[in-house]
This record gives sequence, C-alpha cells and structure tokens, in this order.
Amino acid sequence: MSQKRGTAESSWRVMSRCWAILLRLQQGPASLEELISTVKQYVGDDAYGSQTTPAQQTKRFRHDLENLKKHFHIAIQYDRRPKKYRIQEREWPLLNLADAHLETLAFLEQAHTANTPGAWEVKRLVRQLLAWLPSDRQKVFEQYQRQRAMQVDWSLRDEEPIDPGVQALVQEACIQGRYLQFDYLSRRNEEEIPRQHYVQPWELRVNRRRHHVELWAFCEWRDAEEEGKRDLRRYQAYRLSRIVPGSVVILPKKIPALPPQGRRYTAVYDLHPRLIKYGLSTQDELIGDPTLTIQPNGWGRVEGETYSVFNLARELLYYGGNCRVIGGADLRAEMEKLVGALVEIYGDNQATK
Repeated sequence: MSQKRGTAESSWRVMSRCWAILLRLQQGPASLEELISTVKQYVGDDAYGSQTTPAQQTKRFRHDLENLKKHFHIAIQYDRRPKKYRIQEREWPLLNLADAHLETLAFLEQAHTANTPGAWEVKRLVRQLLAWLPSDRQKVFEQYQRQRAMQVDWSLRDEEPIDPGVQALVQEACIQGRYLQFDYLSRRNEEEIPRQHYVQPWELRVNRRRHHVELWAFCEWRDAEEEGKRDLRRYQAYRLSRIVPGSVVILPKKIPALPPQGRRYTAVYDLHPRLIKYGLSTQDELIGDPTLTIQPNGWGRVEGETYSVFNLARELLYYGGNCRVIGGADLRAEMEKLVGALVEIYGDNQATK
C-alpha cells in the first residue's frame, strides 16, 4: 500500500515538473538552466531531489522531456546555436477561451490595423493565442472575424477599382491564416507582364498617404517569365487593385503562428522642428516605435527600422525639404534615386525658362 502511495506521489511530481517546463516554453525558447530554475520555482527546490548532482538533474530533466512527448504529445527540440529548448510540435491544444473572449480578440485584430500604434504587437499576440487553441475554437474565432469583415467594404477606400472576387479571396485567406498564390502587376513592371507571387497574407490595410488598399504579406518567392522563379523572403505591400482577377488561389498550407523575421533596414532621418512640435507623427512603414532625439539645432532625429525602403522613402518624400535622410544605406540610396529623378525633371524645366 505504502509503495503504491509513494509511486503516485512520484508520478505527480514528474507531471508537475513537466507542466512547469511547458509553462516556461510557452513564454519562448529557454536554456537548460532557465528551465530547471522554473521547475524549482513552481515545484520546489527539491523538485529533482535534494541529494542529486547536476548530472542527475539533467538526466531527470531529459526524462521529463520524454514524458512530455509520450503522455502530453508535445515534442521539445534543442537548438544548438542558441543553446536553447523550444516547443517543436504538439498534437494537443495549450489554451481554450470562451466565445466572448474570442469575439474580443476578433475586435482587437480589426481595430488595430497597420495604421494604428501597436498594431503589429496586437497581431502577433492574437496569432499566438490562436495557435494554442483547439481547432474548433479557431473556427469560432474565424466566424467572428467574418462577421466583422463583412461590415467593411475595402473597395470604397481605394481610388482604383478592386475586383470583388480578389477582395473576397484575399480577405478569406487572412481570416483562415492560409498561404496565397496570385498574379500581380506592379506599376514598376515596365513589361506589364503579371508575375506570380507565393505569400503569407498577414493583414489588409489602407495606405493613408496614397489612398489605396494593400495586402501586407511575406513573399517567399516570385515567378516571372523573364527571370524565372526567385526566392525573396521579404515583406511586401500588394495593392488589391493590381492583383489579377481569376489568379488568386487560397492554398491548404497554414501560415506560421508568428510573423517571420523578414529583413530589416535601418532608417535614420531628421525632421524639421515644426513637424515634431506636437509629437512624432506615425509612419506606417516603421517597425514598432522609433526613437526620437532632439538635436541642438531643434530638429528631431528619428531612428528606427523598416521592412520596405521603397514605401518608407515615398512616405518621407511627402515632407519635402523638411526631412533629411541621414542613415541607412538602402533608404538613403532609394531617396537619392527619387530626388535625382525629380531634379532631372524640374531641373530641365528650369533650364528651358
């Protein structure tokens, strides 16, 4: 009898350690030391036995990982480069939420578009919570998303006509979180031949400066007749009016729970004192909140990062001589190209007068 009771206590202790490990890994990747520290925090200093050596603790810890996979169907992987453990895959959900909470999440995601502060952080949080939900609860969330999406007619917010079929499919892909494939005709494409794009759709948004509706997506590859298939792996804004009708396909593959880390470009520029008199205006193309430092001459120096030097340069050009790009080689090169083209046009006009 006493042996059975001791065995039960041992099983409970193992389960408690496994639960503590899982709680910490939901926060993000962690080292062996961090995980053992978390276990002791929740289970107690003697979680692995008061007389065990570090080697024995490590052995029991690895046995806990085996139990997580065997009994909880959660596989933990060790990455050698950062020397940290992370959740690799799982069969069971890690979270459940009531309908009211799912409706609130749908509201938060719609209310925080790319044009509002903190939108990217809200999007990332919602996607992570969804990834932890059971599949049936994810469908309930999608229903709330559709109800809210039906209240928005994106075509009314663009100066160019948007094909209803394109809008419906792109919107559905964003709701379902599935890969998209479509043909796109960029204004920069001088040959006017559509190119096929394979993307992770993350958000529909309105570009306030240029007054058009965009799909903000992570493009994995692009295929064109003149250059063949080309790996890009970068974020890109696609104007809905330029997506070729009839070419949009929603693919079965789900996009990752968290947005991938695309290439970030440094952005450093100075703004005239009167532009920052009442605070720094929001720049849609900056990642997160930039740093603002007032210079001795009164100008405000803005330092941040962007995924698109193409779009940010055109936003900054709006300020004319009240903005000076001073840092970030790619951004400065793009700005110099824009300004150089303007000089050619207006310089020639001036010479003819």
